Amino acid sequence: MEELFEGATCIICQEVLHRATSVQPCLHSFCSACLSGWLKRRGPALCPLCRKPVAAVTRNYTLSGLVEGLLKAHPDQQRADKELAELDAQDALQEAGYDLAKFLARGAAAADAGAAAAAAAPAPLLGGPAPAAAAGDASGSEASDSDEAEGSGDEAGPRCFHCGDAAWQTLGAAAGLLAGDVAEASGLALRALHGNDFEREMLEEWLRGHRGGRVGGMGGLGGALAAALADPNPEGAPPVQVRFPGAAVVAAPGAAAAAAAAPLPAGSWTDLLACRPCAVAVAHGVVYSLRERIPEGELPERARGRPRCWYGRHCRTQGHKPEHAQRLDHICEQTRFR
Repeated sequence: MEELFEGATCIICQEVLHRATSVQPCLHSFCSACLSGWLKRRGPALCPLCRKPVAAVTRNYTLSGLVEGLLKAHPDQQRADKELAELDAQDALQEAGYDLAKFLARGAAAADAGAAAAAAAPAPLLGGPAPAAAAGDASGSEASDSDEAEGSGDEAGPRCFHCGDAAWQTLGAAAGLLAGDVAEASGLALRALHGNDFEREMLEEWLRGHRGGRVGGMGGLGGALAAALADPNPEGAPPVQVRFPGAAVVAAPGAAAAAAAAPLPAGSWTDLLACRPCAVAVAHGVVYSLRERIPEGELPERARGRPRCWYGRHCRTQGHKPEHAQRLDHICEQTRFR
């Protein structure tokens, strides 16, 4: 299943494409709202994937039809209605009729107004609640080092701790939203575990036994996420590893240098402000760590003593062959054919 959805995934938010939109001339496609958030940033309009100049944007109806067909066949991959409504509300490209010149002109006018307002207002405190204007810009994106330097410092509103784009929520608040009910929590766990439904079941069974009998909400995965964000890397535990959009794996302080592009902050992550894509990436990394840190003796009997898959967490078979996912342990690193 992971292979089926590989071409239907937005590289910015790492979720199934919603309102697929292509940039020209390179024709790379993204969620319309995600692309809108990316193109709002200062500087020239560049493709998020190849960084070539964007001359125009257009809806990709062919790809949208393929995504719709995949979701009908695999409804468990469908994003929550609340999340889709939020993306639609943020979609300035759609509002501009996918006219890039009109979209960029509106963005420039809004930036000028924001700069004027910022000059008259006190600077926000890092880690405080995001004002409504910043919280509404939830699409966010990954950023290169030059993008981060370019987008920081003099723009209005709090910024994402990792990429420097407009912040959406603190990581603590994001955990409650991303795992707010059973369906959302289950979908988050499945994506964090690379589509491995067996490992999702093992995590959910463990949560039911250790988090008050619940999977969703703050008594279940949401609560486990909140606790892990408060103390993400306790002594003796495997460090959390996060794959931010379009970037190499980023690991916690103390992880092997070869595995990390740059270390994540030390201490609690609860009050770190993040854009939506970076918040989702951190949530995926923490959920994987929750499963990774379960002692084997606390796992259900059918999950104990299994040989490890050579490809570990990167195995492409685990998401579409249930017997393979159950027979081999995928909560490990790749050991062969690297």
